[in-house]
Amino acid sequence: MGTHKEKQPRGKIRVPVALMLVLCMSAAVFLGALGVYGYTQERDGAGFYGSLSGAKQSAPQATPEADLLFVPRREAAQTADEAAQTADEAVQTAGEAQPLPVFRPQGAATDDEAQTEEDDAPAAPTGPLSEVDFDALRVTCPDIVGWIEIPGTVIDYPIVQGEDNVFYLKHLPDGTANVNGSIMMDQVNSPVFADDVTILHGHHMRSGAMFGDLDEYEREAYYLEHPMMRLYTPAGDYDVAIFAAYSVDGATFAYPTVFSGREGFEAFLHRARTRSYFQTDVEVEYGDRILMLSTCAYAYENERFLVVGKILEE
Repeated sequence: MGTHKEKQPRGKIRVPVALMLVLCMSAAVFLGALGVYGYTQERDGAGFYGSLSGAKQSAPQATPEADLLFVPRREAAQTADEAAQTADEAVQTAGEAQPLPVFRPQGAATDDEAQTEEDDAPAAPTGPLSEVDFDALRVTCPDIVGWIEIPGTVIDYPIVQGEDNVFYLKHLPDGTANVNGSIMMDQVNSPVFADDVTILHGHHMRSGAMFGDLDEYEREAYYLEHPMMRLYTPAGDYDVAIFAAYSVDGATFAYPTVFSGREGFEAFLHRARTRSYFQTDVEVEYGDRILMLSTCAYAYENERFLVVGKILEE
């Protein structure tokens, strides 16, 4: 007599399947929401940085009229004295023995008083030191210390420095929370780029924004197309000659900022040169100021990609 196999109730089979379907649908909705959120965040971040582009423009060229407006008072007085002397000489040459009288409006200062005013007068404006209007940017970005650009790439961003290396990872330069974060000078660096090595951190965004295409320097052809960076600072603007690009283990690599001596510098330079994806003829010597750009890479855990350049003194 054959054994009778009891059928499992259909309900006990369908419940796990239905639960799995609900979980999958929930996960899909959640991932979709994350995608929309991420897209919105990146879009908003790109819009913010685009709104700052007007602050980086060429300094206005002086016109002859503008030159006259900014002639220092001392120089103007000297010019007037020279003109008067020329007139006196011309009159004397024509046979006039007496110098021309000097006429002044009522209440005008005497020569001695005018000279005193000239000595006390503030120095005349010398024009902007940078092409970037940092005074305007500080209104919304109080921690701004510079601006970095690699011509011909998307890298064209303000540089901020916070009290730590955390806040600006997830905040724009105006303090708004955003996944793009900011291009951030390391917290230990001098804000006036006075250290041996100044380190700039930036996210490797999938969209290519921020430092997202920095690892393109793995290709020598890319370096040949973009061999220079431009650094804008309140004290002046500088070209930066790239001389190396390489990967390091972010968990063990000691980011240098000040070398204890020539030996430490030579060791750093040797490592950069030998590990670089390309070789250059940029001469780098002990005492040169170095700019290092750092971003995440993903060939292995904690990988960081570095692009290193020499700040050219002008």
